[in-house]
Amino acid sequence: MGRDQSLQFSTKIRGQGMVGKVPGFEGALADARGAMAVATAITIAVLAGLTVRLWGTAIGLTAGTLLALDPFSVALGQILHVDGLLTGFMTIAALALIVYWWEHGSRWFLVLAGVATGLAILSKTPGVFILPFAGTVTLVALVARRATFRHVILSTLAFLALVIVTYVGFWPALWLAPVEMMGRVVTFLRETGGQPHEGGSFFWGQ
Repeated sequence: MGRDQSLQFSTKIRGQGMVGKVPGFEGALADARGAMAVATAITIAVLAGLTVRLWGTAIGLTAGTLLALDPFSVALGQILHVDGLLTGFMTIAALALIVYWWEHGSRWFLVLAGVATGLAILSKTPGVFILPFAGTVTLVALVARRATFRHVILSTLAFLALVIVTYVGFWPALWLAPVEMMGRVVTFLRETGGQPHEGGSFFWGQ
């Protein structure tokens, strides 16, 4: 959207919660949707590639085709919403970790997992659930003697560093006001996570 539009929609709705009433909203929304479609396409391509690496070409191409035609992916790839990105980034991180620990993948798979995890958490806070998954995969690899203790420690530290660098690096507000921004995240989680959605997520609220 660019700096000017981002500032326009972040400052004018503060305390109002009605971004749709800001002049120029619909045009900016249409402009931003293109980036979402491209990001969705890239995540599906990466997921297909990781699946090929794990289970072969036939399964990988089949999985990529099914994801590309999946109504969830198609619908969320055409609107400015974060659930599609969250799903893609979390799945990329999960598969990259499996490749790294169980298929003796190169360090680039660890880099991909760390960056994808950081992007998942940036997309939506439930992305943090990839962290216990990562810990479980790593622990199982250690128990199964697919990695030494030193390798596990170094890889875990590198993974966490990549997550933090990605999270902070792609959220410029954290550079200037980290305490305030993280406080807003916690407040938002308490407000939205402690009550159901207004319209009811399932069965029309019944």
